[in-house]
Amino acid sequence: MVQLSEKELKKLIQGGETNTVELKVAAPRATEMAERLCGMANAQGGMVIIGVKDALHEIVGVVLVRHWMSF
Repeated sequence: MVQLSEKELKKLIQGGETNTVELKVAAPRATEMAERLCGMANAQGGMVIIGVKDALHEIVGVVLVRHWMSF
C-alpha cells in the first residue's frame, strides 16, 4: 500500500483524473470498485481517491457509516 503525505495527496487531487488516478465523491458499489481496481491492476496500476468532487477537485471527505448486522 502506498503511503502519501498530505502534500502529495493534494497534488494528485489537483492534477485531476488520469489513467492512474480516479476521484470519487463517494465509494462506489463493491462490484464497480472491483472492476476499476482490476482494470488499473491490469494496466499500469493506480489509485481511487474517495471523498473528492471530480469536476472541482474539491476535497469533501467521507461520512463514516457503521453498518450493524443482526442475525
